[in-house]
Amino acid sequence: MRFQENKNCHPLSEESIMNKNECKSKCKIDIYSDENLEKRDKWIELCSNCHSPRFAGGWLTQMDDYMFQAFKLTDQAQKIIDDLIADDMLYPSPAERDIYPGGDWLADILPASLLGDGVWNAFKKTGGKVPVIGPILGVYAMFYQGDGNPSHIETSYAKMWFWYKLQGYKGYAHVQQDIMWWWGQSPMLQELGNIQSEAMRMRREAAIEQALGSKVTHRQGGSSESHKPLVKKVSDFLNFLSVNE
Repeated sequence: MRFQENKNCHPLSEESIMNKNECKSKCKIDIYSDENLEKRDKWIELCSNCHSPRFAGGWLTQMDDYMFQAFKLTDQAQKIIDDLIADDMLYPSPAERDIYPGGDWLADILPASLLGDGVWNAFKKTGGKVPVIGPILGVYAMFYQGDGNPSHIETSYAKMWFWYKLQGYKGYAHVQQDIMWWWGQSPMLQELGNIQSEAMRMRREAAIEQALGSKVTHRQGGSSESHKPLVKKVSDFLNFLSVNE
């Protein structure tokens, strides 16, 4: 993905978690391509009407560095939630949620070039029954409430990804450090802490329920359907508890 470029402001910055040496070979969009470097030069020329070229170039570099570290933070949060899904600890389970709105027919009327290959293939293969976690498809959960959806941890992740990270970027782009920090970076760190704490709580509860032989239900209403057997990570956590008693 890339941030859209405004013709009058907002210097170009691309999304990437890779460093500059790795980006060319691994990123979907190369922020150091000739095309993007040409755009960068145009912004430096424009900014130089009021600032020195050195200042303008340095500011754009700092904006890129800000986004690199911001995506590292959201990647940490995404990994935590991905692991919870893999261990079947997210309530309600993605497997028990409704299909993505329109997911059963969107791929039939819209081409992959418009939806993107990943989304189009996911809809085609699953009929819209795709996990609703993540920065793109997952935002739908913010507009649908029912039976614990969206969960607390998903809400924290959505705020972190869609609001605070982008507000921090906009604050940086507009040379508003207060907005960049207090409305961007600082809340991102807070939400990451919330996600880490909530994930630990969920794993502790699952470990206790497993140790007691209780069935872990997916739904708030107390469905009799239990989780699949928990994977090794929970067993490791149980061992950790026993060692540290």
